Amino acid sequence: MEKNKLILVVFLTLLFIILSSLGYVLIDDYSFLDALYMTIISITSVGYGEIHTLSQLGRIHTMFVILIGFILLGYLLKLVSESVLEQILSSDYRRKKMIKTIHDLENHYIICGYGRIGQIITKELTKNNFEVVVIDDNKGLYDLFIKQHMFFMIGDATDEETLIESGIEKAKGLIVATPKDADNLYIIMTAKQINKSIYVLARSTNENSEKKLIRAGADKVFSPYKIGANRMVTSIIKPNVHDFLDFTLQEYSEHNITLEEFTLFENCNLIGKTLADTGLRKDYNGIVVAVKSQNGGGKMLFNPNFDYRLQLGDTLILIIEQSSFLKLKNEVVL
Repeated sequence: MEKNKLILVVFLTLLFIILSSLGYVLIDDYSFLDALYMTIISITSVGYGEIHTLSQLGRIHTMFVILIGFILLGYLLKLVSESVLEQILSSDYRRKKMIKTIHDLENHYIICGYGRIGQIITKELTKNNFEVVVIDDNKGLYDLFIKQHMFFMIGDATDEETLIESGIEKAKGLIVATPKDADNLYIIMTAKQINKSIYVLARSTNENSEKKLIRAGADKVFSPYKIGANRMVTSIIKPNVHDFLDFTLQEYSEHNITLEEFTLFENCNLIGKTLADTGLRKDYNGIVVAVKSQNGGGKMLFNPNFDYRLQLGDTLILIIEQSSFLKLKNEVVL
């Protein structure tokens, strides 16, 4: 609304200048350039005097030019200054409000780098109802972040202050996905100094950098190029395996079946039961393909027997329909 008002006043001011100049041309036979000059010095109150001697009607015309022009120009300057001031204050206010909101977050994920990888990760985490804070130094992303109602920090992720403002001290995980391994290495080292327990997933563009990133504190390192190449090779030499992975891992499969994980916490009534007694297959049509046992040192047990007894902290890897998985989570909690 304010923008439309500003455009209207600019248009009216320009129209007034042109009409006032034509008045000098018609009344006192000024050339258009002289008339335009006379109009400008009149409405800006410069006061250089008359270019040529004005007639009585010309002086009356000048008085109206000064009065109306001064009002129009003053109002235009008011709108412009308010618009500029609003932008400055709005940006500052939004930034302070954003920092305060982020400061109150807990167990959220911080994503460093909003390139193609960062965008996909942000989308998936948000879709699964995780709180996400994005850090990127590209100022051109500001309007996009605002439009999508995202938590974000425009800044350098290698800077300790930026990480602190993103709430890293209370964050659950950090995804480091900038395109430079050196930056990723520095971010991990800085993050681990602030929060030693934070889970760090790091992107690597160079195979030689993977070990360095792990030594710096990354819990997992992934290479998009290696992952993509492996999937392409699998599609060639093991096409049916590739189809199965696509079937279970893609965002929406034909039967809405996905791979999910479910951890047994203290409030879960599956603890102490064997897989046969849980009803996972019968009641939820779920297939347990693996169990990661916390008591077994995090060892992964593939295709467990039906007599396997579930323990506190076990994580089940299931092939299951999304609707059944939601039902499972709601019904096995005490």
